[in-house]
Amino acid sequence: MVCATGALALAETFYVSPLGNDKAAGSEREPFGTLARAEEAVKPGDTVVVEDGEYSLGRGGLTVTKSGMADAPIAYRARNPGKVTLRASEKLAGFEHYKGKLWRARLDKA
Repeated sequence: MVCATGALALAETFYVSPLGNDKAAGSEREPFGTLARAEEAVKPGDTVVVEDGEYSLGRGGLTVTKSGMADAPIAYRARNPGKVTLRASEKLAGFEHYKGKLWRARLDKA
């Protein structure tokens, strides 16, 4: 029981914001800029608060390698549910609006 209490007593809350910086402390005043940086910092019992906005996870998405423990899980939560968008793709350059919902791009001959 002492271990569980000790783990929870040391639990931290980290913050992530689209306006943050991965060299920051991850605090509410100095949030990380990416979920990947928060994932590096967390330990069992910690919470990550994700601020409103859009987060690009790149082509590879987000790999979560830490799971916490039964009595000290790692929790990720949006500060405001429904206000966080995660995108696991890359923006494509060279497309132009054609008409309606159609976009087009010029392709080089193979």
